[in-house]
Amino acid sequence: MIKIHKKNGFTLLECIIAISLFGLLLSITSQILISFYKNFNFAIRKNQICEVKNYLNNRLSYNLRNAIQILPESNYCTLAFIPNSNSRKPIKYSLINNKIRERIGKSSHYLTEEKIIKNLEFLYKSSFLICYKITFIDNSILSKNIFIRNN
Repeated sequence: MIKIHKKNGFTLLECIIAISLFGLLLSITSQILISFYKNFNFAIRKNQICEVKNYLNNRLSYNLRNAIQILPESNYCTLAFIPNSNSRKPIKYSLINNKIRERIGKSSHYLTEEKIIKNLEFLYKSSFLICYKITFIDNSILSKNIFIRNN
C-alpha cells in the first residue's frame, strides 16, 4: 500500500517563480512611478516659470508706464528711471547673478530666484518707447514694448 502525503508547503521552484514575478511587478511599478515623478517635477518647474513671467510682466509694465524720465545710467542690461509718483525715488532694474534686482531709492530686493533667468535686455527705441526682453532657463522669452510718459 502506498502512503499519500499531504503537501503542506511550497516547493523551491514555486518560491523562485513567485519571487521573480514579484520582482518583475516591482520593477515595472517603480519605473512608472519614476516617470510620473519626473513629469510632475517638470510641470512644477514650468508652472514656476509661468508665474514668474506673469509677475515680471505686470511689475515691469506697470512701473515703466508710470515712468516720466529715463536716467542716463541706463544701458542694454540696466534700466533706471524716475516714476510718476509722490516719492519720485528712482527705480532701477538690473540682472545680478541670474536674478532680477529692483532698486527703489536706496533699498533693493530681488524679483526672481536663482536659476530662472538667463538674460535681461533693455532696448531704447526712442525717448518714449522701451522694449525689455527676458530670456528664461527654458529658452522661453518674455518681450514687451512699453510707451512711457515723458513729462
